[in-house]
Amino acid sequence: MTCTRYLAIDPTTAGFAYVVFESPDRLVDWGLATGRSDAEWTHRLESLISLYAPEVLITEDGTGTRRGRRAVTFLEGVQTIALLRSLWTVHIPKRKVFEAFPGAKGKHDIAESLVERFPELRPRLPRKRQAWTSEDARMRIFDSLALIAAHLATDIHTS
Repeated sequence: MTCTRYLAIDPTTAGFAYVVFESPDRLVDWGLATGRSDAEWTHRLESLISLYAPEVLITEDGTGTRRGRRAVTFLEGVQTIALLRSLWTVHIPKRKVFEAFPGAKGKHDIAESLVERFPELRPRLPRKRQAWTSEDARMRIFDSLALIAAHLATDIHTS
């Protein structure tokens, strides 16, 4: 069986979350990459690509989402890096993520489902968010892994 290595990233206000996954079912690495500038984020992303040599780079399809200007600019830079490195890129719409997790009512339900499959992530699982609290940055790690799960669950083509 051929293994494919995926790198999924999801921008945060202070950097990005990432997950490195190897098919058929192995988490390689995950975390939050932070920095003060876009250049630091870009350097960190390039380091991850050099270290793990993924074949596929996955991001959320930002069409119709409420992303800040900095996140949109970063994602455009990610696309440029992927093109320069000849990486296959996949952009997953948010609705495809929810379709990959039937019955999930929100992001926390998806994260709990992922923890059942990958118990090594349990220490990273934040408490369920209350309506009056902001989202814990660690949730973006689960968002990244959910992008990979959605890709593997559908027949979305790479570009």
